[in-house]
Amino acid sequence: MVFRSSPEVQATVIGSTLGPYRILARLGEGGMGTVWKARDTSRDLNVALKLLPESLAFAPRSRRRFLHEARAMAALDHPGVVRVHDVGEIEGRLFIAMECVPGINLSDRLARGALPLRQAMRIAICAGEAIAHAHAHDVIHRDVSGRNIMLAPGGRVVVLDFGLAVAAGASRFTTSGTTLGTLQYMAPEVALGGEGDQRCDVYGLGVVLYEMLTGQPPFNAERPEAALYAAVNQPPQPPSLRRAGVPDDLDRIVLRSLAKEPELRYPGAAGMVADLRALCARLEHPKRARPHRAPMGAHATLVRERPAPARARPRRRGAHG
Repeated sequence: MVFRSSPEVQATVIGSTLGPYRILARLGEGGMGTVWKARDTSRDLNVALKLLPESLAFAPRSRRRFLHEARAMAALDHPGVVRVHDVGEIEGRLFIAMECVPGINLSDRLARGALPLRQAMRIAICAGEAIAHAHAHDVIHRDVSGRNIMLAPGGRVVVLDFGLAVAAGASRFTTSGTTLGTLQYMAPEVALGGEGDQRCDVYGLGVVLYEMLTGQPPFNAERPEAALYAAVNQPPQPPSLRRAGVPDDLDRIVLRSLAKEPELRYPGAAGMVADLRALCARLEHPKRARPHRAPMGAHATLVRERPAPARARPRRRGAHG
């Protein structure tokens, strides 16, 4: 890869190299930097190479935190968490080399409309299990959104970019479409300047589920300021008001995850996943939880077919019997 002599790094060019990585194509861009499809010549495999913004190169605290969070992410081992191959710095650029996951991200899929009910719940469960695994290892995502969830072939659901949003110190309050997309998934306490904990990931997952069910986020606005105001001040409509057939229990799960006050949400993704799994089981087998009552005719037959009680033992005759 070509760099200029100035402190600022020259824009990446397809076909150039950065260390062992040969850039093949551009995969996407956001507040966290640009993601490129690259060939890792040292491992002989394709990777998703995320190059962080140049502003991080001159902020020691942000650099340390980014590297710490990225290495914590690399330590996670779960099929729903994107695998990290390498983290470091080459020629002045901080980078993450990750598994290149094929498929489509959830935001692109939702541009075509809402998902079938069971599929939406399954994706939420899979993403929630990955997030719960991260929470169990003290890693908080902080940017759960549709663009950070990949739908891979074979039904695999993969969550990207754990712990990186705040680590990079990236501002999310701009007028870009990418930033607005992130803002729609942001917990109120984070939107107001707080860093957030596991419960902000629960909120983001709740927005993802809401959008899968209804085809739109709970608070939708063209201007970031309007979306921010609504998220902080307005209650969300139950999904069932925007889509017929959403069960009441699913409404309750979604609305609990979207509570304004963090203490009213699930304390972590594991609790939300448990409730979704239980609801799926009830929907799949609605009669299992009900006691079986036989019809009267069958009941009468069963009574007649009961074995006769044992005969009473005869009384012993007395001396005068």
